[in-house]
Amino acid sequence: MSDPLKSFMKQHPVASFFVLAYAISWVLWVPAVLVWKLSDQMPWWGMPAYLVGTFAPTFAALAVTGILEGKPGVKKLLARFLVWRVGLRWYLVALLLTPVALLAAMGIYVLQGGALGRFDAGQWYAVLLGPVFALPFFVGEELGWRGYALPKLQRKYSALWSSIILGVLWTFWHTPAFWAPSGTPISGGPVTLLAVGRYVILMIGLTILMTWLYNNTKESVLLAVLFHAVFTGPGLSPLFPDISSNAFNQIVKLVIIPLWVMVVLVIALFGAARLSRKPVSQEPGEV
Repeated sequence: MSDPLKSFMKQHPVASFFVLAYAISWVLWVPAVLVWKLSDQMPWWGMPAYLVGTFAPTFAALAVTGILEGKPGVKKLLARFLVWRVGLRWYLVALLLTPVALLAAMGIYVLQGGALGRFDAGQWYAVLLGPVFALPFFVGEELGWRGYALPKLQRKYSALWSSIILGVLWTFWHTPAFWAPSGTPISGGPVTLLAVGRYVILMIGLTILMTWLYNNTKESVLLAVLFHAVFTGPGLSPLFPDISSNAFNQIVKLVIIPLWVMVVLVIALFGAARLSRKPVSQEPGEV
């Protein structure tokens, strides 16, 4: 690697990480989405490209860490996957916060006159298995977003501002998927300013809650992966097999309300500076 490039990475490790993460994902995603739009069907290689692209944050984090910190830095980064002794209550937060938010959103939808359709308790296994199958793919994201970027952002900014910055950048990393058949709450629908704005608000709220979880679990990437998998899984929809796509989309929009109620409570109870009553790692570093 040339000295000027390495010097830039040393001065701006987080910026280098985001550029590399975006570049790897978009190189894979943009061609797939363009072919799909032009041919009206996803190419056979589109899904593999999408899945590999989801690992870009981890690839970027490992690359930047390896170049700047060598094997010891990479080992320390990977060790965040092994932080699991964090207390039962934080596992409950990671696994149950999303269902609670979804139940609240469903309640709001029903109060507005919406219908969820038939309830089928026999589909409980689909609710549980969905996040399990999703876990490997969120390993590819979380080592980058939470394991690498978040701690470094918090060296310079408060936990709240770090979450806002990360939430915005995390949102727009998904940009090619806005036009894909699936991948974001915007996918499959019109890509409007309102839809993008709603998605940004959702992702910032989600990021604040994940920062709260991360800062209170000894910087556990494992808990972040669990939270992410549950949030992005099928949710509670398998329990309502007759639910319409319109109803599902409305509930996804409404989930922002209980999500942000949780965010406000977390900020009020734990403080914006750290989102934790415990000290947050403050190693010296540059963004």
